[in-house]
Amino acid sequence: MSYEVRWEVPNRIIYQRFHDVVTVQDVQNAQAKVIALIAESDGVVHTIVDLLEVVRYPRNLMEIREILNRRTRNDAGWVLLVNRNPLLGFMSSVVTRLAIQNSRFRVFATLQEAFDFLAEQDKQDQHADQAKQEESVNPDVENAS
Repeated sequence: MSYEVRWEVPNRIIYQRFHDVVTVQDVQNAQAKVIALIAESDGVVHTIVDLLEVVRYPRNLMEIREILNRRTRNDAGWVLLVNRNPLLGFMSSVVTRLAIQNSRFRVFATLQEAFDFLAEQDKQDQHADQAKQEESVNPDVENAS
């Protein structure tokens, strides 16, 4: 087993790590766990996929695409890939964009960069939510003048 899948932040951020020699079966099993975790949450769930320690990976893009395409919800949050291998990064980007419609996808060189990015996104989301709440509480503020 060349993978692990767990909540990094319960019901909010999934951490998915692949290492060593990754097989199609590893990807399939890991994706099944991701789907189960997403189903546990009723909110937006972000996924961080750590590929830093991968030595060899499946090269059949269509097979991997089919596995990833089994995601149950399209309202998932960001998919953040952590990787320094340009070829693996390119392949992962193509497969993710094909498999998960409307996915928000970014690649980072370190886990810290990925976590920092999500923290910044959360701040922006909180500001947007607060602005929406203020607008719904007092919708005529702009029209009062």
